[in-house]
Amino acid sequence: MRLGQAAALSVRALTPKQRQMVVLLAKGHSHKEIADLLALTEAGVRFLVCGAYKQLNVKRATQAVIVAAAGGLIA
Repeated sequence: MRLGQAAALSVRALTPKQRQMVVLLAKGHSHKEIADLLALTEAGVRFLVCGAYKQLNVKRATQAVIVAAAGGLIA
């Protein structure tokens, strides 16, 4: 299975909020900025981001963005 196919499957498994987190991370927002934008706590953002990382099988925001882009979430 190629990266694009695996990434697409991983991206589809994300919840809508997790997708939103990855898109905002790709735009360069910090956890604090995301929390302020979405009226969430920073802990809530970290929880959602951590779940997205697990679903995408990555450990860092940069890796999440790469997988999300390969999966078609980010243009």
